Amino acid sequence: MTCHISINDGIEDGLDGEVSARINNEPTVAPAMSQNPVSTNDILTYLPNGFDLDGDNLTSVAVQRNSEPGGPGVNL
Repeated sequence: MTCHISINDGIEDGLDGEVSARINNEPTVAPAMSQNPVSTNDILTYLPNGFDLDGDNLTSVAVQRNSEPGGPGVNL
């Protein structure tokens, strides 16, 4: 966001000013799995949660895929 400020005392203009601030902070996350590496038929626990820099809750989507790269997946 940028705010441009023009000052006038009713008689003459003063110096203009401008200030900028970033509104949307990118979240920093470090997702973790209950096991790594994972063996066939293992049960995994994935608990995504977190907040961005200004305290907003993060949302996430997990995708379960088979053992083949790019295999069919299921959104959880």
